[in-house]
Amino acid sequence: MKLVKFEFKKIWKQKKILWLMLIVFLSTTYLYSHNVSQQDDMAHRLYEATEPLLFQVNQKDKELDEKKINHQLDEIGSEQSTYIKNMKNALFQWRSAIHAEEFHDVPNFEQEFLENLKEYINTGGEFQVLDGIDLEYAFIKNQWMIKHDLAIENEENPISPHLFLKDVSDWLFGISGIVLLLLIFGNILSSEREQETWRTLKTQPISQSQMILSKFSVLLFVLFFYIIIVLAIGVLLPILFNDHPFEFIYPQMMLSEDEVFAISTLHYILFKILLFVGTGFISFSLLFLFSTLFKQTFNSLIVSLFTLLIGYYTTHLVSAIQTPLNLFQHLRFNQTIIEINQSHGWTYPLFASLWTLIFLTTTLLIPERKTKPIKTESNIKPFNSGDTNSKRGILLNVIIFV
Repeated sequence: MKLVKFEFKKIWKQKKILWLMLIVFLSTTYLYSHNVSQQDDMAHRLYEATEPLLFQVNQKDKELDEKKINHQLDEIGSEQSTYIKNMKNALFQWRSAIHAEEFHDVPNFEQEFLENLKEYINTGGEFQVLDGIDLEYAFIKNQWMIKHDLAIENEENPISPHLFLKDVSDWLFGISGIVLLLLIFGNILSSEREQETWRTLKTQPISQSQMILSKFSVLLFVLFFYIIIVLAIGVLLPILFNDHPFEFIYPQMMLSEDEVFAISTLHYILFKILLFVGTGFISFSLLFLFSTLFKQTFNSLIVSLFTLLIGYYTTHLVSAIQTPLNLFQHLRFNQTIIEINQSHGWTYPLFASLWTLIFLTTTLLIPERKTKPIKTESNIKPFNSGDTNSKRGILLNVIIFV
């Protein structure tokens, strides 16, 4: 425990914690100020999103009315006409609520529109603008909104505490967060050898394993501290500058190959943190392995980052290796959240711990290379390697001496 405190004091004196806090604060503040600047466009974007629906509803309504005038409308066509007119009415109220910025009423009118659309499709009608997986997506989200009595929010540029925190977590609890931590704290092991302080530590009654594990423990502390800082700033900024209520039940839509489902924003953020912690464990242990092999900070950092990024892109391209056993699959945060929610939740922390154990054990078992003793003035030959000679002239010896 004393050794861990000692390592933490070294990081604190280097002001790395303060730099980390400053970077998180500045990046989060920038994101929030950008989102605030985009709030005036929310109603306009929502209104425009209904334009394709309005166009096709009017088109279908016109076609069915023409058939009715020409006495070509059968019983099914008459039902379809009724559903289309109901959709047209619901869509008018939907767009009116958006225009008046009555966002709490929007889900109710959207529900009426979607229910009539489903009935219209069930009678054999076609509605290309919203069908298939897109219709299921809209229907499931709307059901969630109605069930929990939620208002439509600006999901693209959020300023509410829950959605802004989700936005921040997508940014800082992802690959960018891992890279940031590696760049700031990646020299914790290799710097000891570069500065020759490793020799000083070895004069103490401390084993190499204790030194490595204490440094790894400090990085884990930094990881959890980073998570707390991100969560604190991500919640405090919206609280201080607007009056949006906390709605952590707000839906986050997940889309896999064969199904659409919704989870709460709270569950989404918790899953994100769980994955980030596991990926942090893997990345730090991999960094320690490369730091032991390559000694120098630059080399170990470059190899670590290059390995993670190449592994990530390879896994993204090859579906056969997209399993929890593949350590690079843990970097695919959005896809992994879907799998955690479905059935494989326990496997990701398990394999993250397994890979961390493998890398750390390998690091501890690597024998330390014998290094040459530090050269001092007592064993460095001065004066042109001592090549003075009494047989030479006095002037020449003086020149060689100097």
